[in-house]
Amino acid sequence: MEKVISHFKKLVNINSPSKKEKPMADYLVDRLKELNFQVTVDKGGKNMGDTGNVIGKRDGKGQPLLLCAHMDTVESTENIVIKDEEGRISTDGTTILGADDKAGLVAILEGIKMAGENTRPLEIVFTFGEEAGLNGSKALDISQFKSKNAFVLDSGGDVGTVIVKAPSEIDFAVKIHGKAAHSGVNPEDGVSAIKIAGIAIGNLPMGRIDEETTANIGVLNGGTSTNVVCPLVELKGEVRSHNFSKAEKIHDQYKDVFEVAAKEMGGKIEWISEVVFKNFEVKKDEDIILYLKKKFDALKLDMVLKPRGGGSDANILNNKGIKTVNLGVGMEKGHSKEEYITHQNLINATKLVKTLVEVED
Repeated sequence: MEKVISHFKKLVNINSPSKKEKPMADYLVDRLKELNFQVTVDKGGKNMGDTGNVIGKRDGKGQPLLLCAHMDTVESTENIVIKDEEGRISTDGTTILGADDKAGLVAILEGIKMAGENTRPLEIVFTFGEEAGLNGSKALDISQFKSKNAFVLDSGGDVGTVIVKAPSEIDFAVKIHGKAAHSGVNPEDGVSAIKIAGIAIGNLPMGRIDEETTANIGVLNGGTSTNVVCPLVELKGEVRSHNFSKAEKIHDQYKDVFEVAAKEMGGKIEWISEVVFKNFEVKKDEDIILYLKKKFDALKLDMVLKPRGGGSDANILNNKGIKTVNLGVGMEKGHSKEEYITHQNLINATKLVKTLVEVED
């Protein structure tokens, strides 16, 4: 299994931040061709970076299966310095490691390689721009695939972790327009956008709304000088819920409260919002879970079904009609310079892919 570890290190040395994934895409195209896949790169990234999704297809026996991982990292890993101590791989702390999601990439490549040619028909998608908003999976033409089930390899937690539930997310941005005036000479002629924001925020639920819903305003900018009644404030926030109708309801409440506060103060707002992804849930008695349980049992690994507070390519694939779960591949402290992964999880993830793709007796 030393090849798995060395291959992972090779992948993390390929710098592939969002919108700059082409070196990784080129590398993956070559590796899939070596595994006898028919490979294409779609045009999905035409206006969002330097590559599209890498798509590989290979014939086999039985029901087709789709495997997915993303090529991009949340930030650059240029000049990465890898530390490998006591079975744990990290960096020297100056960059992220990029195990999110290069652990998924290596597990797919090495797992298929270990399985040889005696596999199910396989469909592979290496997506671009996942960290920038699930852009690759959103741009994916799902009609080209025959698989009814898919596994995304892109979750933290030990191998055995299965993400079966993830929320919807609605992002919003609001511009609050007031009216400038000299705060010491004629403040009564002004309309404070900051005050409008304060009134609105004070009348809104924030944080955990209920057991399946959260809301947050994470960005607030405004003002130019202490002697000017602030004419413009810009805010950005999000609503997440495992129930899409709840997410919509909270989003609409936020918009209404800002509109009312602005109107009462003599200001106005501009509101922009976007459904980033919709929620999904896979039940424990569905075929895809029963299939996974059998595979984990064969590997003597415990299967743990969990919800997740964030989205992934699994959200998009589910909502496009392919039953999908997100599998833990072992990366920890993702999106930070303390990110790490163990040898054992890399090996287990690879073994899992091998057993998932093999033809069953």
